[in-house]
Amino acid sequence: MLYWVRHIAIFFLWAIVFTTVAQTHDAQPDSTALSPTTQQNEHNQATTLPDTIALTQKRPSFFARLIEAFTATDSNYIAPNYYNYAFMLQNTNFYQSYNLRAINTETDEVQRISLSPATNFRVGPYFGWRWLFLGYTFDVARPSHVGKSSQFNLSLYSSRIGVDLVYVKNKANFHFNDISGFEGVNDNALRGTTFGGLDTYNLSINLYYVFNSRHFSYPAAYSQSTVQRKNAGSFLLGLRYDQSRCDFDYNALPPILTENELAFDGFKGAAYNHRNYSISFGYAYNFVPLRNVLISASVMPSLGYRLQKGEHFAFDHHSVWTNVKNFNIDFINRAAIVWNNGRLFCGGSIVNYLYNYRSGQFGVTNSLTYFNVYAGVNFLRRKEYRTAGKSKW
Repeated sequence: MLYWVRHIAIFFLWAIVFTTVAQTHDAQPDSTALSPTTQQNEHNQATTLPDTIALTQKRPSFFARLIEAFTATDSNYIAPNYYNYAFMLQNTNFYQSYNLRAINTETDEVQRISLSPATNFRVGPYFGWRWLFLGYTFDVARPSHVGKSSQFNLSLYSSRIGVDLVYVKNKANFHFNDISGFEGVNDNALRGTTFGGLDTYNLSINLYYVFNSRHFSYPAAYSQSTVQRKNAGSFLLGLRYDQSRCDFDYNALPPILTENELAFDGFKGAAYNHRNYSISFGYAYNFVPLRNVLISASVMPSLGYRLQKGEHFAFDHHSVWTNVKNFNIDFINRAAIVWNNGRLFCGGSIVNYLYNYRSGQFGVTNSLTYFNVYAGVNFLRRKEYRTAGKSKW
C-alpha cells in the first residue's frame, strides 16, 4: 500500500507543478506572434532605453513569481478582491447524523437506527484579511449541551489550493430520529427520545487542487474574496486523511428494542476505531445567472483504504478479498448562493461530509453538514486599486 500512496502523492505534486507552469506560460505574451516590423520596432525602442532604466529593472523574486503563478486569474472571468479587509456576521448551523445498520446474514434483513446530537445554532462576528477569515460564533440555542460535544471546522479557499480541517466529538448527546426493521415496533416509536449509549469522534484533513483556477473561483463562492463574472467549472484532485471512532452500547438501547432479542447481533459490541487514507477526484461549477449573483456546486468522491487501530499497511496476496473490503468511498459536497458587488456581500453555503463504514454484520453512515448564512462589507482598498481623489476606504 505504501508503494501506491507514494506514487499517488508524486502524481498529485506533478499535476500541480505541470498545470502551474502551463498556465503561467499561457499568461505570457507570445513574441513569435508579432510581425517582423513590430519586432524590429520593439528592438529599436529597447536599444534606445537609457542604461540607468535597464539597471533598475529587477526580475521578481522566486517567491513573488511562485505567488503570482498560484494566484493568477483571468479578469474576464474573475474580478479580483479590491480590498484588504472585510467584516461580516455569520450564522452557522451544524447538523450530524449517525445511521447504524445491523444485518442478519441468514435472511439478509436489515435493521436501522438513526441518531443525531443536539443541533448547534451559532452566531458571531468574523474579520477577514483578503482570502482569510477568522472569527468566533456563540451557541445561542442549546448552551447546556456544550459540555457533551465539541466541534471545530476550518476551510481555507485560495485560487488553486484548498484545505479542510474538521474535528467533531460527541458523547451521550444523541436522540433517536427513527428506526426500522424491528418486528412489531413502529418506526416512529422512539423519535425524539434521548440515547446515551453512543460515543463518537471524527478528525478529517482534506487537501485539494483546482485545475482551472484561472477561470473558476472557489473563493468567490465560499470566502467572498473575489467575484465570479462568467460561468466556469473545474476538475478537482485531492488527498485526504481521516480518523474515526464510534462506541455503541447495546445495553443502553430502550427495552422495546432489546426485549425478546428483537435487535440483531450486529448491534452487540458494535464499535470501530480506524484511520483512512484517500485520494479524491471531483468537479465544481460556478453559474452566474445575473450580474453579481453566483450559484456554485461541487461533488468530490474519495476512494480510501481503511486501517483499524493498531493495524499497518500489509497486503496478503492469499487474502485479496480482505484487502478489497478495506477500501471505501466517501464524499464531500458543497453548494452556495452569493450576491457580491465587490463592496457588499451576502449569501449562504452548505458543506457536507459523508463517511461510510461496514464491517461484518454492522455498518454506519455518518453525515456532517455545515449550513452558513452571512452578510458583510469589504473596506480599505488595496494600493494597486486606489483612485486619486477618492477615499481609500
